[in-house]
Amino acid sequence: MMSEIRMIAANAIRIVGHRGAAGLAVENTMPAFRQAALAGADAIETDARLSLDGQVVLLHDERLERTTGRPGRARDYAAAQLAEWGVVPLSALLSEFGALDCYVDMKEEGMALAGAVAGAARNAAIPGRVWVTGRDRRQLRRAKALDPSLRVSWTLSRERGTLTSAALAEAALLGVEEVAVAAREIRPGLLRSAESLGLAVRAFGVASPLDARGLIAIGCGSLTLDDPRPCWLGLPAGALALEGVQ
Repeated sequence: MMSEIRMIAANAIRIVGHRGAAGLAVENTMPAFRQAALAGADAIETDARLSLDGQVVLLHDERLERTTGRPGRARDYAAAQLAEWGVVPLSALLSEFGALDCYVDMKEEGMALAGAVAGAARNAAIPGRVWVTGRDRRQLRRAKALDPSLRVSWTLSRERGTLTSAALAEAALLGVEEVAVAAREIRPGLLRSAESLGLAVRAFGVASPLDARGLIAIGCGSLTLDDPRPCWLGLPAGALALEGVQ
């Protein structure tokens, strides 16, 4: 099994650092993003919300307490104030890590966030490197319409009733490149169906190296990991290098 995983990993696996590298540093902070880059991740995933002054800032929770120790919500403060507490603006992420793909998971409802993310992506001028992701296909469509260079990863869930054959077909019709699915919900049949429609599948919520290896073994080519280092998977450094994958 391990030799098979080594062979697959060397040619096909794409590693996305979850909230940077949430298992190695405080999530969605510059240290976490730098840890992901140092680990050799192919992409960085982060979470987006709007500040009081309409800037895109990188925060998973609606409230600030868990990761900053400060009271209130991102929308209660201007981006400059949030930056003093370690909350990173999207523009800073794209400026420093534009050589990597960056996934921006939109955590608030509404079109204002979609417009702001698209604007930040345009200003960064790294076409093809910024992905928008989330559950609301209307948000995803809006962002893509405002910046056609954006790439789209639609989050589907069996628990929410969206991980269906019809949704996969809709994704293909909408021009979505990838669907993001919880690791526990990924089965070989899903991977085959997605492949037949030209869709990639990215797993998130990968709980252990054993789970990751199981996903690799059934052909899942993209994993979102809290610890994006090859050693977390039990592989040597450089084993996850991709050839010819953008």
